[in-house]
Amino acid sequence: MATDSIHKPARTPWLPAIIDFASASHGRAAAVLVVVALLAFVPGFFQIQPVDRDEARFAQATKQMIESGDYVDIRFQDEARYKKPVGIYWLQAAAVKFGERLGVPRAHTTIALYRIPSLLGAIGGVLLTYWAALAFVSRRAAFLAGLMMAASILLGVEARLAKTDAMLLLTCAAAMGALGRAYLGQREQDNGGLSGWAVPAIFWSALAGGILLKGPLILMFIALTIVTLAILDRPAGWPWRLKADWLWRLRPLPGVLWMFLLVLPWFIAIMARNGWSFFSESIGHDLAAKVGGAQETHGAPPGYYLTLATLSLWPATLYVLPSLRAALARRSTVVGSGPGNLHPQADAPDRTIPRRVASSPRPCGALSRPLQSAPRCVTPDSATPADSAAPAQSPAREFGGILDRSDQPNRARRIESHR
Repeated sequence: MATDSIHKPARTPWLPAIIDFASASHGRAAAVLVVVALLAFVPGFFQIQPVDRDEARFAQATKQMIESGDYVDIRFQDEARYKKPVGIYWLQAAAVKFGERLGVPRAHTTIALYRIPSLLGAIGGVLLTYWAALAFVSRRAAFLAGLMMAASILLGVEARLAKTDAMLLLTCAAAMGALGRAYLGQREQDNGGLSGWAVPAIFWSALAGGILLKGPLILMFIALTIVTLAILDRPAGWPWRLKADWLWRLRPLPGVLWMFLLVLPWFIAIMARNGWSFFSESIGHDLAAKVGGAQETHGAPPGYYLTLATLSLWPATLYVLPSLRAALARRSTVVGSGPGNLHPQADAPDRTIPRRVASSPRPCGALSRPLQSAPRCVTPDSATPADSAAPAQSPAREFGGILDRSDQPNRARRIESHR
C-alpha cells in the first residue's frame, strides 16, 4: 500500500533537544540549570521534619544566637558548640530574620527557613560547576556537568539539610573554577569578560567563605589540586623540581591579605571571648579525630565511601571510567610539561612526536585542551595532509551523541608562556 511507504520523521530525543536549547547561550544554560535544580531540590523541602541530628543542632544553635543577639559565640543549649566556624550560623540567622520580616509565622521554629542557605548553596554549586567546567570544555559539556550535579542524589539530600556541606560545595566550585582559569592562563576574552583581578578576587573570596563555613577543609582541597598539578608539570630531567609558577596569576600577596581581612575579624573576636578554646575544640578535637579515625559511628572499611559514591553521585558516575580512560590516553600523547609550554617539543627535538592534528594546533599541558576532542600535540612541521584531514574522535560518542554537537572549534585555548 502507498501508505506503507510514507516515511515518518524521526523524533528528536528529549534530552539532546533540551541540551541543544540550553547550550545556545550562557543565559539559557543558567536558566535551565536553575529550573532543574529547583525541581530536584524543592519537593519535600518545606514538609520534611529534621532528619539529621546535626541539622537539629545547627538550627538550635542559630536560634539561640538570634534570641540572645550574640553573633560571635556559638552555643548549643548551655554548652559551647565549637565544631565549625560561624559562617553557616550567620547565613541561617539571616534567612530566619528575612523570613520574620516577610511575616512567616513562628519563623524561629520553622526548619525550612534554616535550610534556605543549603538550598541556595546547592543551586549556586550547580551553576558554579557549569562555570568551572567552562574553563576546560565546551558550553554543551559544561551544561551537562551542571545537569549531573543537579541530579545527583547526594546534593539532593544536602540541599534539604540545614548544614554546611551545600554551601561548602559552592565555595569549592568557585575556587576550583578560578584555579583552573589561572592554570590555563586564560586571557580576558577567553574568560567570559572577567578582568585580570576578577579571577583572583573570586578565588580568595571563595577560600575565605569556605574557611568561615568549615575551617581548613577547603584549603586541603585546593592544596591537593595544586600539588598534583605541580607534580604532573615537572620539567623533563628535573624530577624533584615542582612547577607551579602559574600561581602568580592569582595575585597571592594581595589575595592572602584580602582573605585574612575577611576571616580574621571573627577569629579574633572569638579568641578575645574564650581564648584558644575554639581552635582546640574544632581543630584539635573535631577535625583531628575525623582525620585520624572514625567519629560518630562513621567508620567503614577502606573503599566503602568510594563504592557508595557510585550511588550518591549518580548519574555522574556513568562518566567516571570512560573519562579516566580518555584522560589517560590523552596524557600519554602529551609531550613536554607545564601549561605554558606552547611547543615543548622544541626543547626536546629528539623525542618522537605523535603525528595527528585537528583543525588547529593545540597547546600541550596537563589540562590545556578541551576534553571532548583530545587531538595530540604536534609541530606545524610534523603535520601532513593526511593528518590534517583526519577528524578528531570524541570519546563522548559512546553516550548517544549527547556531547558530539558542541561549539568545540571555538574552545581552543591559547596558553600564556611561563618563561
